[in-house]
Amino acid sequence: MPIFQNLIKDGHISPDIIAVGLQEMICLSAMNMIYGENPQKMQEWETLLENAIIDSTKDEGYIRLTSKSMVGCYLGIFIQSKLVSQVGDVLVSKIKTGAWGSTGNKGAVVGRLRIDDTSILFMNCHLMSGNNKGKLRIDEVNYIFDNVFKDEGLNRVSFSLYV
Repeated sequence: MPIFQNLIKDGHISPDIIAVGLQEMICLSAMNMIYGENPQKMQEWETLLENAIIDSTKDEGYIRLTSKSMVGCYLGIFIQSKLVSQVGDVLVSKIKTGAWGSTGNKGAVVGRLRIDDTSILFMNCHLMSGNNKGKLRIDEVNYIFDNVFKDEGLNRVSFSLYV
């Protein structure tokens, strides 16, 4: 599948890391909201992504470093295999913000890693919708940053935003 061929072409420098975030990959139902995800559907998507990346980057040797899903929200992090020895502190987490933090129809999946002395964080978030809810969405993002990796004993995640 040539899905990534427009991003990675012969003769050009390939990215060291490919992070893929997908949303609304499964039908939203009460069961999915309560139990969190559909493992079979997530495996199908993950296989599709891995095959697409490997087929498009045969000479580069990418591997899936880590992935995480929550209901229909997915984050996959792929790196060039030559970098594996330089990678450490790989963590993934999910933070539910739907229905006051009890359901995963809203929230984020987050991946964090270190390459040599550089920390990198990837986040795929699905926040509440609606007009005039900008302040509430900012509150959701702050809640995510305050609570992600809390179980690992890490403090609030700090970040720099590059668009």
